[in-house]
Amino acid sequence: MNARGDAGSPLEWTESLGFHIKRAEQAIAARKAEIFRNLGLTVPQAMALCLLLDAPPKSCTHLSRESYVTSQTMTGIIGKLEAAQLVLRHPSADHARVHLFELTEKGHELATQARILGMGLEEELLDAVAPDARAPLLATLSRLADLAPEAGTMSEPAARRS
Repeated sequence: MNARGDAGSPLEWTESLGFHIKRAEQAIAARKAEIFRNLGLTVPQAMALCLLLDAPPKSCTHLSRESYVTSQTMTGIIGKLEAAQLVLRHPSADHARVHLFELTEKGHELATQARILGMGLEEELLDAVAPDARAPLLATLSRLADLAPEAGTMSEPAARRS
């Protein structure tokens, strides 16, 4: 059975789950980029600042894991934030080779603005979903993220089975 609920022709790409998830993700990312650009930030920079907001100092590795980027990418992001005097670096008390990052006062102000604007967008989009459908939608997306790493290993697509 395909996404249309019938056993007819194979699923078209524009009917696929991945197509719709990617389309939504790209539209949201583009809008966030526009919003954060007005603050002088990129989306990854805003995410890093927001992750440090009201949180204990974090390592670059910790920030990269929370942001779903590589440590190398986060190192570049943090470097630019540090150059802009938005974050401070200091050595970890536990690990001599690890540096921890925290917001400066200027970084805290900008992170607060970024969080308000970013979450405002998220809330506006979620408002487009019926209240009783929000929790199931988020649970379904979470479940799909959990299932995806192992998906596709059990059987061939329906089009190849026949």
